Amino acid sequence: MSESESGLAWQGVSSDALCWLELGDEVLVYHSGSGDTHLLDTLSASVLRLVCDRPLTLARLTALLADRPGIPRDELDGSELAALMKRFRRLGLVDVVKPC
Repeated sequence: MSESESGLAWQGVSSDALCWLELGDEVLVYHSGSGDTHLLDTLSASVLRLVCDRPLTLARLTALLADRPGIPRDELDGSELAALMKRFRRLGLVDVVKPC
């Protein structure tokens, strides 16, 4: 069973552990916990900011992103978001939790 099918949510690291620098259409994110810096596109940065605020299921995350200006609707594919969350998890930026 995948994370999206089991009703689990994604939670980002504490926002205190991240330092953000916007560079036009890209965002640099420094993670003090790992010492790594990540270059994110607009969608990826929006996703990370949302899950750092509170745990979100992929369905809720998709709904919140659909309401944001500047996020292309064709990039809101559930499998693409699931792949992004798994990448963030490998990088230590998010974890899977039970939704509140």
